[in-house]
Amino acid sequence: MGGVYSPDGRRIAFTVMQGLDADVWVMNADGTGARRLTRDPALNLSPSWSPDGRRIVFTSNRAGTPQLYVMTAEGGEVRRLTFQGNYNQTPQWSPRGDAVAFTARDERKVFDLFSASPETGAITRITQDQGRTNEEPSFAPTGRLLVFRTDRNGPTQLVVSDPRGDRQTVIAGGRGADLSSPAWGPLGR
Repeated sequence: MGGVYSPDGRRIAFTVMQGLDADVWVMNADGTGARRLTRDPALNLSPSWSPDGRRIVFTSNRAGTPQLYVMTAEGGEVRRLTFQGNYNQTPQWSPRGDAVAFTARDERKVFDLFSASPETGAITRITQDQGRTNEEPSFAPTGRLLVFRTDRNGPTQLVVSDPRGDRQTVIAGGRGADLSSPAWGPLGR
């Protein structure tokens, strides 16, 4: 589940569920050469490639709660990225490589968007007090915009925002809508 192409289109990172464990795997785009990257008895989900294809960020509950981790694209040098919050998920690496956007449950049990520096782990809040759920961030190919799912006005909507959350515009959804997993086309359209 959750397959994503590497930036050069040659590989796919994905999650395989086996029993109660889930691990991140990588294979060639033609389906050959599948290799398991994580071997932790935990849920390891939602892989996202760095723009240079050398690293992968993913969600894991190996520390007890869902947190973000970064590893090499070969599965080595696993390092925990987030230490704040107790429920961080759906990481998305920015095309510029300077941020990882993600969904986190805050102290009020509300899901909001945040970003973390992949180098330092410094956290920036993107949404706050805009509904109970803001989730599933996806960067535009330029890295200048994010699209995400929200319930801020009741029914599910999609919002486009700058990466800091300063300018946000509802672009789809509303009454009777059930939208999820927004993603940009290769040209950012």
